[in-house]
Amino acid sequence: MVSSSVEICNLALDYLGTGNIISLDEQFNDNAKLCKRWYDVTRKSLLKDLNASFAIKRRTLAVLSETPVYGRTYQYQLPSDCIKLLNVDSPLDIQDYQIEGNKLLYDNNSRLNIRYIYDCQDVSLFDDEFKECLALYIAANICLKVTQDVQRVNYLMQLKNQKY
Repeated sequence: MVSSSVEICNLALDYLGTGNIISLDEQFNDNAKLCKRWYDVTRKSLLKDLNASFAIKRRTLAVLSETPVYGRTYQYQLPSDCIKLLNVDSPLDIQDYQIEGNKLLYDNNSRLNIRYIYDCQDVSLFDDEFKECLALYIAANICLKVTQDVQRVNYLMQLKNQKY
């Protein structure tokens, strides 16, 4: 069972037919350096794309005292771990809002209940499908640097897209 970021990266390296790593912090291992560079950015991208159920949170937001310069009446601070807003549940069930930076702009000053994808970093929460897809995606992202094989990059992306 895959239980760490290193094991996920080793699955990615298996797809490329290259040597495994012991740690993401190995100074003299090019594969470790590549995996470290690509792991977080790929994980966040995949969390957004797949709307992974294990990475959904609910939160109630309070209106901020600072108002938007124009266009909307109120603004709310999005949680710092929010990487994708799924929906807003307001008392009036109005879905007309904007996101600018880390703020949600809205015309209602009530408390807002939101559902969002958070930056889940705990591998023990990842389901098996997510782990496999993450390994494929990392493999595709580092493939050109490791193998210089454009066709393999395309194959890995197709495989990821077919499975997920």
